[in-house]
Order: sequence, then structure tokens, then C-alpha cells
Amino acid sequence: INSSAATDETQTNWNGILGQIRIIEKPFVHIAGVCLYPGKDTVQAVVDLRRKAGTKGDLKEDYRILLQSEAFMDGQALLSVPSDAFEQAPEKNARICAGIPLRKDALRWDEYEGNLYKVYIRLMHAAAEGESEPDIKAALPGDCIDSWESTFGIRLFGANDAGRLTLNDRVFFLRGEANCAAFPETGHEPMDVTAWKEIMEKYRSYGVNCVRFHSHCPPEAAFAAADALGMMVQPELSMWNPRSALTREEQISTYENELLCILRTYANHPSFVMLTMGNELNSTVEGLLELRRFVCLARNTDPTRLYANGSNVTYGEQGCDPENDFYTAHAHRGHMLRATSSPMTGHLNQEYPSADHNYNASMKEVRKEYAKPVFGFEVGQYEVLPDFRQLDNYHGVTLPVNYELMQERVRERGLDRIWEKYIEASGELSLIGYREETEAVLRTPSMSGLSFLGLQDFPGQGTALVGMLDANLKQKPYAFAKPERFSSFFTSVLPLVLLEKYTYSEEEELHAQVQIANYGKEDLQGSVLWTLSVQEEGTQPGISGIVKGGTETFPAGCVSDAGKVQFPLISLVKGRARRLTLSVWLKDYPQVFNEYSVWVYPDVPVRKQENVHETTRLDEKAFEILRHGGCVYLSPPSTRDAIPNSIRGQFSTDFWSVGTFADQEGGMGLYIDREHPVFKDFPTECHTNWQWWAMASQRAMILPRQWDTIITQMDSICYLRPMAMLFECRCEGGRLLVSSMGLQDLQQYPEARALQASIYHYLSSEPGKTLQKIPSEDILGIFR
Repeated sequence: INSSAATDETQTNWNGILGQIRIIEKPFVHIAGVCLYPGKDTVQAVVDLRRKAGTKGDLKEDYRILLQSEAFMDGQALLSVPSDAFEQAPEKNARICAGIPLRKDALRWDEYEGNLYKVYIRLMHAAAEGESEPDIKAALPGDCIDSWESTFGIRLFGANDAGRLTLNDRVFFLRGEANCAAFPETGHEPMDVTAWKEIMEKYRSYGVNCVRFHSHCPPEAAFAAADALGMMVQPELSMWNPRSALTREEQISTYENELLCILRTYANHPSFVMLTMGNELNSTVEGLLELRRFVCLARNTDPTRLYANGSNVTYGEQGCDPENDFYTAHAHRGHMLRATSSPMTGHLNQEYPSADHNYNASMKEVRKEYAKPVFGFEVGQYEVLPDFRQLDNYHGVTLPVNYELMQERVRERGLDRIWEKYIEASGELSLIGYREETEAVLRTPSMSGLSFLGLQDFPGQGTALVGMLDANLKQKPYAFAKPERFSSFFTSVLPLVLLEKYTYSEEEELHAQVQIANYGKEDLQGSVLWTLSVQEEGTQPGISGIVKGGTETFPAGCVSDAGKVQFPLISLVKGRARRLTLSVWLKDYPQVFNEYSVWVYPDVPVRKQENVHETTRLDEKAFEILRHGGCVYLSPPSTRDAIPNSIRGQFSTDFWSVGTFADQEGGMGLYIDREHPVFKDFPTECHTNWQWWAMASQRAMILPRQWDTIITQMDSICYLRPMAMLFECRCEGGRLLVSSMGLQDLQQYPEARALQASIYHYLSSEPGKTLQKIPSEDILGIFR
């Protein structure tokens, strides 16, 4: 019932027949199907013939099959069909198999290369004695009984000895996206090739090279579109059963029939490269053995594709079945294979950030029992706040009631005036998470890639707004959703700088290993160049150099060391907090480019201001100072005990949706008033970035109502609680600045010291604008 093919969260129109329905009269003996299985030098042709029952035809007649294609070495092949090839029952099939040599210069179907060939099949009576065989360019033979035509592609899909996925014997990097059958306008998937080409081209513009069809198999048109564009696809049986998969006879017979139908119906589509038996399956021992049998059945039926018993089977808790051709899961026996899961587990939110994290330790555990390809499952799931302009796009069968309720809630809380900035801030943070997911896998040579969930918002499960595209597959109208920004890291060739951290003191030296991940189709050569520049308006001072100590040859299909970047930072920052941009690229290949932000802070003592009373709680002394017009800086420990009305923050936006995973706090990242003078000595954008990791992971205060805040903790659309990590006001006649970040307990981080110093510097002067007035009882309500 949970399958994407049968849930009201995705497809909403389940009745009737979609697509084309026809009645075709067939002769006594006719072609029932043709499957072409390409190999390295030959293509295995399997032609199924059917003889109708109840006809008085000659059951002893011999036939012949003519196959014609420009891909064949001789242009054609002629197969004999003796009468005894048919089974003796009144209506039985004959299966004729033959290996046909391919032309040595035949084009291969490949990633983003939709090289296809036509094949024409004709069923004829056996040749009369002395009759010449037909030529490939000849017209349809006069004695043709039945005909068939199709397209096919020549490609090899498999794995190498190192357990990496290969396409045409070339190691590639799988960059997947999950299509969950969400089509709100029609309530069903499109049935025409043109529509699917538009969808596939959108995916491709974001760097996707493989589309997983979550717990369903799409129509023929989707395969045809993927064929033409060189996109790989991974359908699944429509099972999403986390308890009792394949434990009942009717389940087994239904899905076994469906499996065989999929393999035979879509056999000639080169885009069809992998298949699993369903999503997040679990079962009894007997059910899991049935899943294994399905894998073996599929492999015996069609060995040109790879199969697994499911995607994220048993949530990775039982490891992987050795019969699987590949393993795709979010973890393996508790060892993570992606950066985040609910409730905010994974390195993105639990480990101080760097650009050198990888999954080598997890893959070491996998390799103890499994040597075949591994790639990440439903990676990402970083939610973005909803853009209500998409309401104008609903004209079909679906009413966007969920979005309307969200919009009403936003208006009730008075957030509509700033909502677009919140969307932008949450989207930029989401993009940072997706990039880290990708680069972490690129830094893991034993992994074959990753599959996102997803680029498209999902309208069900509490409304999971995780995409660069809305639920109608339209690009969101914000900079973070531009395809070129996503594909700049979601790509086949990318320089990687293995920074040990993103934040530095000025006395430190930046040094990092540089690698070139080359999963393109050719070897690359040349020097790797770098620049380190200051990103400030009107100034671009910086330095440049050549990465030294590594190779200048970067073979395809692997990650190669290019050398190191090493530079003392003090000469570039000169006593000021700076945001720097480190750019690296391959000489003569300007498209092989990457850049990283690093933040450098003065290494000076943090001095409290004499005119400011700093306290961890609002005691009588603090109130006395406020009543006399003084300045108080309230910075309690960032704990639940000290700030009862608060939530625990995290670096990323929430995972998938709080409506589905209610065990997460609901934070959606920070919205920062970057123009506020408190940040004069602390470079920042309006959204969370790496230099905010330590502070963003502290607690956020839940306010009694919307106040003007300096650092806002944006909340999940499910709650929309007014929250802040820093705000300022007039209270009891004095000036009060309140922080929930506990900066005094984060002094091991240069960024926390710098923010603390910037706050002190700000408090030493008068505020630049009239401050809001907040009663003391409202402030105290946060802390009790």
C-alpha cells in the first residue's frame, strides 16, 4: 500500500487505463516479443514466436526470421525456425536465440550519449529451394508474415574487481535522483516521450545521470526518453513493505510475474541498467530468502543488468545480501553512508566541519563481508521553507490545501513580510548540505556514487519540501535553485581540497591535500592552479600559485593526488576578520573548477567592556543596572536547564519533514541580519555557513511572540515558533543584549572568539537605531 505506485501522497488517479490501448489482429504464427541483449562484440537476440490455437494451419511448416540493423556486422542475420521449435500444445511459444556479431565501429550508448540503433525483424516462410536471401536495403519481403521494429543501444553495465560500477568497462560516478511518482497536476505519470524528455533534461541540468523510480516502474515513454538522452534508470518493483515482504503466496506470484514482465518489456532499453525488488523492505527469514530468489531469477533472465533485493533493505541493519549485485543503503550495520539521518545523526551535524570527511571507515566495515558496488541511498533530504508563489501552478486534479494552510499560518504569525528571505536562507543552507554529501562520497574511492532524495519537493508525508524543484518539477525562483550551482559539484570531474577545517586564526597556515576526482571519459593532464582571495566589496587582493608535490596526470575512473596547497594566512588578512575564497582548477580545463570559503580571524584576546555588565542570568544586580540605564549582556550556558524555553539547534535544516520524523527539533537554520553593526568584525552572509557550525549547534530561545531579532532560528513550517539566538532591546530603561549561544563556553573555536569580540565592540558604542522595548517579565519567561 505504501508504494509510490499506489498512495494518495503521490499518484491520485488510480482508476482506468493510461496511455495507448489497441486491439491488433495477428496471423496464425506471429512475433510475440524481441529482446536484444548487447555484449562486447555481439548482441544476443531472443525472438519469441507464438502460434495461435484453434487454427487449421500447417503445424509442420518451417519459418525464418530476418533481423536487420546498421549495428550488425553484416547488416543482417537470418535465423531458421524449424517446425519442431514450437511446443506441441495447441498454443505455445517458440523461443529462437542467436548471437549476432556487431560492427567494430558501432557506437556505444553511454552517459549523456544516447547512441541508438534501429532493428527490424521479419517473420517469413522458409526459403524455397534456390531462393536468394534478402538484402538489408531490400524492401519488405513479399512473403513476410509478421514484422517488428525497435530501438536498442550497445552498452555494457557491470562492476569491476574493485567493486565499482562500470559503464562500457569505464568506472563512472553514479549521481542519482529519486522520482517518487509525484505529478500533482494530472495525478499520474506522463505517458508521452516529449514530457519525459523535459523531465530528464531537467534532471540532467542538475548533474543527474541516473534516475531511481522509487517503488515503481515508469511507463515505456520514460525509458525511451532516457535512452535518447543517455540517462540511466533504476526501476523498482512496487513494494514498500518494511515488515512482511514476500510472505504470502499471492504477493510472491504477483511480484514474480511483474518482475518478469518488466525485464521482457523493457529489455531493449539501454537506459535500464539496474533494478531492485522494492524500497526499505524487511521480512521474515523466509521472505528475505524469496527476495534473494527474485534476484537470482532476474539475473538468469537478463544478465545485462544489475539487481539487488531492495533499496535500503532492513534499513541497513542486517548488512547486505551477498547475492546482490550492488548495495544501496543509508548505513551498513550502523555505519553511516550519508551525512544526515533523523534525528540529526551523521557527521554533518555531529562533527566539527571539514572538507576532508569521507566514508572510508564505513566502507572498511562493508568490505569485511561484501566486495561489490555500494552507493548512498536517499541522500540529502534537506528541507527548504515553502514558496507560496507555486500555488499559481495548480490547475489540475490536486488541490494544494497543504500549502494554503501553511500560507495562512505564515500570515497569522506576521512572517509574510520576511518570508522570501527565510526561503532563501534555508535554501542556501540546503545547497551547502547537498554539496557536502556529494564531496564526501567523492572522497571515498570505494563508493560508486550516491542517489539523492531529492531534487523535487514531495507533497506527501507531512509535505517534504526538500527540492530545488517544486512538486510540479518547476525550478524554484531563487539563486540557490539554479541548475548551474548544483551541477558545479554534482558532476563527473571535480577538484577536491581536503581542508581540515573552514575556520582559522591568522597565525595559522592553510595547508591541504588537493585531489582530482576524474570520472569522466578521458584522462586529463596539466597543472592544478589555485588562488586565495579576499571576498569584500570593491577589493579582490589575493595570491595564486600552482599545487605542488603531486602528479599532473589524472586518469579517468579514479581520484588522484594533485599535491598540496600551503600558505601562511597572516599576510592576507592583516589583523582583520576575513572571508577568503580558495579556488582550484585544472590548467587548460577551466570547467574543472571548485572553490571553498575559509574564514580567518585575528588572534587577539577577547576583552570584556568595562561599561557592559555580562551575566549568565538576570539577577537583581542585572536589573539594577538596567534600571539605571546601563548595558547588560545576558549570555547563559546554552543548556536546557539554563534556557528551558528553547530547542537544540543544528547546523543543517531539518530532515525530510517534521511531519514524518517528529523526533527532530525542527530548526531550519539561521537567518542573520548581516547588515547589523554587531557583525562589523564578523563577516557573514544572511544564512548559516560553515563558520556558524559551533554556534548554530547551540540552543535557540523560544520567544513569547515575534520580536526584532539579530540572529533568528527559523522554524519548521509545522511549528513556526518565534525563535532567536541573539536579540537586543530596551528593558527596564536600560540596554539588553541576549544570546543563547553560550559563546563563553565555545572559546576553543576562533570563530566563537571573533563573534564574542565583535559583540563586545558593538556594545561599547551606542546602537545605531531605536531599540524595541520588551518587558522584563517577557524576558524572564524564556528562562523559567
